[in-house]
Amino acid sequence: MSSSLTLISAGAGSGKTYHITHLLKDELASGRIRPQAVIATTFTRKAASELIERVRSTLAEQGHFDLTAELCQSLIGTVNSVCGQLLSRYALHAGLSPRLRVLDEQASLLLFRQALDGAMSDDQIDRLNRLSERLGIEDWRREVQTLVNLARSNAIDPTRLAGFAKANAEALLAFFPPQTGQDLTAQLLDAVQQGIHGISGNEDSTKTTADYLDLLQKVLPRLSAGHLPWSEWVKLSKEKAAKRSEPLAQAVRDVAIQFDTHPQLQEELRQYLQEVFATACEALTIYQEDKNQRGLIDFVDQEHRVLHLLDLPEVAEDLRQEMDLLLVDEFQDTSPLQLAIFLKLMRLVKKTVWVGDVKQAIYGFRGCDPELMKAVVANLRQMGGRLDILPYSYRSQPGLVKLTNALFVPAFSDILKAEEVALQPSRPEMDALAAVEFWSLPGRNVNLQAQALAGEIARLLEHRPQVSDKKTGQLRPLQPGDIAILCRTNDNVQVQAEALQQTGIPVSIGRPGLLATPETRLSLACLRRLHSPADSLASAEILLLCRPQPIEQILQDRMQWLASEEPARNWKTTGNQSDPILAELQAQHHQLEVLAPAEALDLAIGIGDVEQQCHAWGPTPQRARQRLANLEQLRVLACQYQDFCGQSGLAATVAGLLLWLEQLAQAQQDCCASDAGTESVAVLTHHGAKGLEWPLVILCDLHHLFDGGAWEMRALSNGAQLDLHDPLAERFLHFWPWPFGRQKKGIAIADRVAASSVALQAQTRQQAEALRLLYVSMTRARDQLILALPQKHSSYAWLDLLQADWLRPADPALTLPNGESVPASVRQCAPQEDVRPAEQQRLSLPWFAGRVPHRPRPARDLSPSALPVPAGARIGRILPLGKRLAINGQPEMDQLGTLLHNLITAEFSSPGNGTEARHIEQALVRNQLRGVIASTDAIHIPQRLRDFLKQQFSATAFYPEWPIRYTLPSGQQLSGWIDLLVDTPNGWLIIDHKSFPGAQSDWQQQALKYAGQLVGYRQAMLASSQRPVCGCWIHFCIGAGMVEVLSD
Repeated sequence: MSSSLTLISAGAGSGKTYHITHLLKDELASGRIRPQAVIATTFTRKAASELIERVRSTLAEQGHFDLTAELCQSLIGTVNSVCGQLLSRYALHAGLSPRLRVLDEQASLLLFRQALDGAMSDDQIDRLNRLSERLGIEDWRREVQTLVNLARSNAIDPTRLAGFAKANAEALLAFFPPQTGQDLTAQLLDAVQQGIHGISGNEDSTKTTADYLDLLQKVLPRLSAGHLPWSEWVKLSKEKAAKRSEPLAQAVRDVAIQFDTHPQLQEELRQYLQEVFATACEALTIYQEDKNQRGLIDFVDQEHRVLHLLDLPEVAEDLRQEMDLLLVDEFQDTSPLQLAIFLKLMRLVKKTVWVGDVKQAIYGFRGCDPELMKAVVANLRQMGGRLDILPYSYRSQPGLVKLTNALFVPAFSDILKAEEVALQPSRPEMDALAAVEFWSLPGRNVNLQAQALAGEIARLLEHRPQVSDKKTGQLRPLQPGDIAILCRTNDNVQVQAEALQQTGIPVSIGRPGLLATPETRLSLACLRRLHSPADSLASAEILLLCRPQPIEQILQDRMQWLASEEPARNWKTTGNQSDPILAELQAQHHQLEVLAPAEALDLAIGIGDVEQQCHAWGPTPQRARQRLANLEQLRVLACQYQDFCGQSGLAATVAGLLLWLEQLAQAQQDCCASDAGTESVAVLTHHGAKGLEWPLVILCDLHHLFDGGAWEMRALSNGAQLDLHDPLAERFLHFWPWPFGRQKKGIAIADRVAASSVALQAQTRQQAEALRLLYVSMTRARDQLILALPQKHSSYAWLDLLQADWLRPADPALTLPNGESVPASVRQCAPQEDVRPAEQQRLSLPWFAGRVPHRPRPARDLSPSALPVPAGARIGRILPLGKRLAINGQPEMDQLGTLLHNLITAEFSSPGNGTEARHIEQALVRNQLRGVIASTDAIHIPQRLRDFLKQQFSATAFYPEWPIRYTLPSGQQLSGWIDLLVDTPNGWLIIDHKSFPGAQSDWQQQALKYAGQLVGYRQAMLASSQRPVCGCWIHFCIGAGMVEVLSD
C-alpha cells in the first residue's frame, strides 16, 4: 500500500509551494499522470487557487498548452471542495442529489446552535445552568459544541456518547475521597453564621478581618439556599482572618476543607457529564434531521459520506482505474476523519505524495490529532514510504536559520532526526538588522507592558531601519506593514492593538467584537429604528451616539412626549424638536417592503450618516479608517446572512438579520475588519500567524504556558495499536470538567489528578504542541526576530520548554552551543509617557459643513407604474367605443376593475371560452358583485375592443398580459406586464386597461397619470423586438373610450 507513497518534509520557509508546483508540472509534462487523474488537497481556498495558477503558468511557459487547458478537469481544492466534487460525481451511489446544497462553517455553526436550543426543554436548560453555576463552568453550550465537533471529526457514533459520560465520571471520581456521611452544608452554614456573629461583636477592626467578614456575608445567602458554588467552598477553606478572629475562621476552614468528600459535589459532577453528553447526542440528532428536511449537508457530512462512498466496490474500482495521483498538502493539519479518507484513497491511486511538516502541527484545539498523525506517518515509513526533505530556507536571513536550528534540533530530537529539522540558509548575510533582539518591557501589568512595546515600535518606525524587500531582494526602509506582533490570547491581541492605536500607529487586527463597536451599534440602531418606528431603545441609542446629549436628558424628553399622549412612534420625528435622522428613518420605513436585508442595512447606514460619524469620532485617521472598514465588514456579514438563508431555505428578513448577528456575537464569530496592508502593523495570535511571514516579528507572552493537563477535552485512541485500515477505531472522548472555577491552587484532588498517568500523558501532549507552536512563531520572521520579555517575570515558562539556557539577552552577538554566533542586541523599552487622551487627539474636520440630507438609493427593481410622468407627455386622439357600462350601487372599484381586467384577458387569450353570460354571472357571484353590473353588458366589453382594434388599426394578433423586462439607463431593472399588446402592420400597439368610472371630461387628466408607465412599456418593446411602437393607449373599460398618450 505504501510503496507508492512519498512523504515530503517541508520545514518553515523551505519553498514548499514551489516544490509542489514543479512536482505536478514534471509529472504532467512527462505523461506519468493525466490532468483529469489528479486529486490534490490544500488547507485553504487561497492555497488551492495559487497552486492551480502556478502549475498552469509553469506548463504554459514550457509550451504545454494542452495540459494547461486540461488542468481544469483535475480535483484540486480544499478537502471539502474535493469531497464535494467526489460526491457530485458519485451522487447516485451515495444516494444524494447531484446538486448538493452545502452549508459553510458559519452557517452550519448557527444552524447547530438552533438545533441545540430546539433539543432542550426549559427544565434541561435550568438543570445545566444550575450545575454550571455550582461547578464554576462559564459556558456549557461551548462545551457541548466542542464535544459535538470532536465526535463528528472522529466519526464517533452519537449513541456511544452516553457510555463516554459514564466512563469519564467513573474515571474522574476515582480520584475523590470516599463520601462523608455528615451534612457538611449544614455544618458550614452554622460555622459561617457563628463567624459573622462573633466577628461583628469582637471589635476586630483590622482590614484582614473586615475583608473576611465581607466574604462570609456574601456567601451566606447562597449557602443558605444550597446554591453556593464549589469554588467558594475552596475559597472558604483557605481564607484567614486576623489573629483575634482567627478561631472563628478556623472553624469555617475545618468544615470547608472537606468539600471533596461532599456527596453533592460528586453527584453534580456525574449529573453534569450525563447532561452534557446527552445534550450533545440529542442536538446532533436534531441537527441531522433538520439538515435532512431541508436537503442540506455540511462540510463534515461531506467527509463522512465520502468515507463511506470509498467502501463501495464499484466506486473504489472506478477510482482505481481513473486516478493517478493523490497529493495532500499540509497533511499534519488534517482531522482524524480526513486522515481516514486519505488512507483509503491512497490504496486506490497509483502514486501518493504527502507534503507537510509535523513540527507545525498546531491545530489540536480544532480537532486535529498530532499524535495520531505521527503514528500513521511512522507506520507508513516502516512499510516502505519514502521520505524527501526540502533542505533550504528561502525565507529567513542566515542568522535566524542558525538560531532556529540550534533551538529546535535538540528540542525535537525525541521524534525527528537532525536532518529532518535543520535547514540550510540560502539568503545572503544581512548587516542592516541584528537577527535577534531582546526587548525588556517595564510595567507591572499587561496594559503598561503593551504601552511600552507600542512606544518602542513608534521609535523603530521613526528611525526606519532597512529591511529586505521580498519581491526584489533589495533593501528599503521599514514600513508598518513589515511588523507583526504575535500574542498568546485574543484578549492580549486586543490590549496590544489598543496600545498601538493610542500611540497613533495603524493596526491590522481581525478579532471578535464587531457588534460592540460604536459604528456597528449605531448602524444596527438605525436599522432597528428603520424596521420598527416604535423601537424607542433604538431611537435613544441613535441620539446618544450622534448628539452631545446626556442619557438623562433623552429619557426626560421621552417621558414628556409620552405624557403628552402623542403617538409614541412620532417621538423626535415631528415639530421643533424633530431629529433629522429619526424623521428620515421613519419616512423611509415603507422601503422595507421592496429591500433585501443587506439593502435595508445600507439604507440605514446612509440615513444615519454613520460613515461621517466614523470620521468625526476619529480620533486618528487610522482609527477612522478602521471604523469604516468595520462598516464594510458589517455589510459583508449582511450578505453572508442572505447566503445563509439561501442555503438553508429560509426567508431573509431584517428581523432575521438582527437575530443572526446576535447569534454570531454570542458565538464570537463577529470579527472586526482586518485592515491589512503596508500601512498597518499586524497584531494576531501565534496560531493565526501560521503560513504567514514578515520582515520583523515580535513574540509576546513567552511567559505564558497553557497547562490544562487532564482537564482538557480531547479525542484519544484507546486501542493499543494503530490499524491503518481503520485509524478511527477505538476513538474515545475524554472530558473531565474542572469543578472549582478560578480556584486552582491548594486543592488535593488537583494534585492527585496531576500525578496520574492520564495527566502526565496530557501534559506531554500539551507541551509538545506548545513547542511546535513556538517553532511556527519563531520561523515567521524574514529579517529580525524580537523577543518581548516583561521585566516583572524572572522566568519564561513557554521559552523554557526549549531547555536552552544560552538563549538570554546578549549584545552584540548571541553565542550558539556549537560556537557560532548570531548578531543580537538588547533594548530597554521605556514606558510610553506621551499617550494623549483620545479627546485631545480628535481631528478637526472642517470639510464637513453639516449633515447632508439623505438621498435614498434608487431601488434595483422597478415596476412600470413607479415611473414618473415624462415632461413631454400629452394627450392625442380620444375615441369613443360605445355605451358606458352601467353600475348599480357603490361597489369596491378595485374589485370590480380586477374582474373586468380578468374578463378582457380571458377573452383575448381564448375567444369565446369563459366569456359566456352564465360564466360572467358566476364570476360576479364569487366576487360579491352580483347585481352591480349586468353580465350581458360586461360580455360586450372585450368584444367591442377587439372589433375597434381590427377596424381602426387592422390588428392581426393579440397578446394579453405580455411580460417585459428592461434595463433602464440608470441600471435599474424594469419588469411588469403589458395588459394587451396588439400586433398591427405598422408596429405594436400598447394598451393599458383602467376601470376609472369618471366622466369623459376627466379622461385626459386621468390618462396622463399613466404616461410614465406607458413610456416604460414602449422602451422595453423597442429594445426587445426592434419593431416600432405605433401607439400607446389607455382603455377606459367602464367609460367605453380609448385615449392616446403621446410622449417625446
